[in-house]
Amino acid sequence: MPTSQEPLTVYLPPEVKEALQKWAEEEERSMSFLAAKAITEAVKSRKKGKSRNA
Repeated sequence: MPTSQEPLTVYLPPEVKEALQKWAEEEERSMSFLAAKAITEAVKSRKKGKSRNA
């Protein structure tokens, strides 16, 4: 099944990875899903901030 998602590799400190893993388990989601969601929200927030300052 094709996807429109692009792959990305990241390196995290062990304590951040452990926190993400715990969060994923609590939400019954994958770490990949949560990381993608957090990054997407950060990019959206940054775009909004830049458009206000333009």
